[in-house]
Amino acid sequence: MNELYSYVANAKALIYPSHVDSFPLVILETLALGTSVVAYDIPAIRLIYGKLRPVHIVHEYDTRSMAQEVRRLINMDLNEYVTEHEDENTMKFLEEHSSWNNVAQETLDFIHEVLGERSQEHP
Repeated sequence: MNELYSYVANAKALIYPSHVDSFPLVILETLALGTSVVAYDIPAIRLIYGKLRPVHIVHEYDTRSMAQEVRRLINMDLNEYVTEHEDENTMKFLEEHSSWNNVAQETLDFIHEVLGERSQEHP
């Protein structure tokens, strides 16, 4: 498993072509390792990760745009790449989701939102 984390941490982009998801933990882990993500514009990605600069969202099924965005990330200036990951929203998001309890609550909140239910207040 450590070898996998090493590969992700040394990559400039993770391609995440999922069409259905609830709370993609692989994206959270990838961001925590300092790697950008290119993903399809599906509800879970848009709602959970849509405001984070290192998560690049393309239209679903648009493989050409996905490839172009990956190429852009690979060619991105290192300072720009680092700045994207040190963005205030991204740092706050990673801090808030550093606990599995917070991740579980976020997943539950997302399920309630998708079902059109109000989330219960949590302690």
